[in-house]
Amino acid sequence: MNSTTRDRRPTTVADYHRLAALGRDRGLRLFEPAPNRWYCSSASDPFALHVVTGWSCDCAGFAHLGRCSHYALLLSALGWLPDPEPPALAPCGYCSGRGWETVVGGSGAAYRFACRLCEGAGEVEVEESDPAPAVAETRHCRTCGHRTSGAFYCSEACAELGPLHGASGPIQLATIAA
Repeated sequence: MNSTTRDRRPTTVADYHRLAALGRDRGLRLFEPAPNRWYCSSASDPFALHVVTGWSCDCAGFAHLGRCSHYALLLSALGWLPDPEPPALAPCGYCSGRGWETVVGGSGAAYRFACRLCEGAGEVEVEESDPAPAVAETRHCRTCGHRTSGAFYCSEACAELGPLHGASGPIQLATIAA
């Protein structure tokens, strides 16, 4: 008889919150006919009740994965569900973590606007499944907004004019994934 074993990934706090919400969406109900004796209805079989404890559930999903919506729903009902982990944050690559971008009008007046990517927070959520991107810093001319090779100005003429004079586009320091 051939048997294959597969390592299951560890259960996260986010899994329990997702499964508890799924149980509520599916209309699962918890019953406590005697003190500390819990049962939960089944979404797949309307006539079945699963025995649920603070450590396990007798359903096939818990036996296979070590987690299920019945168990998560009980943890939630008892107030034992841990608080969700805050999302991982990284500096916004569009505004370089400032939370704003500068736009220079035709008259030379500079205007600040909240960054449209991070909405002014200066940070964006990082997906755990995404590998960390290689980051290369790209600078933009402080006068006209053109990309430079790391310098603050793209030409001597722009350096003489100084920042925020005569540009018609956004002026920003951006960190761009390579």
